[in-house]
Amino acid sequence: MKLYTFPPSTNSRKVRIALLEKGLEFERINVDLTKGEQKNPDYL
Repeated sequence: MKLYTFPPSTNSRKVRIALLEKGLEFERINVDLTKGEQKNPDYL
């Protein structure tokens, strides 16, 4: 599972905590919204 996250986001932090508590494996991918990385074709 891939988790696209913006570290300052409390919502993505909640999801990450839930995944960790459930013991689920995931790949954390940081997306810097301040740099517009969410508009990168690789992300879309």
